[in-house]
Amino acid sequence: MLRRTRWERGYTLVEALVLVGLIGAILAVALPAFYRMLQAYRIQMAAQQITTSLRFARNAAVKQKMQYQVTFDSGADNYRIEYNVSRSSPPSFVDYPHPGCTSLLSDTRTCTLPPKIDIKSGGLSSVIFDSRGAASTSGNIDLVGTDLAEYRVSLAITGAVTTTKTREGIY
Repeated sequence: MLRRTRWERGYTLVEALVLVGLIGAILAVALPAFYRMLQAYRIQMAAQQITTSLRFARNAAVKQKMQYQVTFDSGADNYRIEYNVSRSSPPSFVDYPHPGCTSLLSDTRTCTLPPKIDIKSGGLSSVIFDSRGAASTSGNIDLVGTDLAEYRVSLAITGAVTTTKTREGIY
C-alpha cells in the first residue's frame, strides 16, 4: 500500500477560500478600470466614425463632382449621409459601404452611434459638401458619453475636419 504525504492530498478548504478571495479582490479593482476603458473607447470611436464620415462625404463630393449632405439627428443619436442632393442628374456610381452605416435608399446611408453615446443638441445639424470640397457651413458636433467624457468634431468652411477631446470622464 502506498502512503500519501500531506502535500499529495490536495487543497484544504481554507486554501481554496483564500484563492477565491484573492481573485475577487483583483476583479474588484480591475472591473471598474475596464469599464472606464470601454467607455473611453466607445466615445473615441464615435468621434472617429463621424470624422471619417465627414471626410468621406467631402472626398466623394470632389471625386464624383456632386453634392454630399451629412445631417445629424441629436434626438436619435444618428446621422445620414446623402449624395446627389441636388438630384439634377442620376448618380453615376455605386455608393461605397461605410462602417457603422446601413443603406435605406440608393442614395442615403443612415449611421448609428455606439450605445451610450449622445450627440449634444445645439451643434451642427446639417452640412453640404460641394464638388470643390467646400462645406456649406462650419460648426461643431459635440459627443458626450455616460461618464460625461466629451469629444468635439469641428468642421471648417474649407471642409477640414478635426477631432479634439474636450473633457475627461468622471469615473
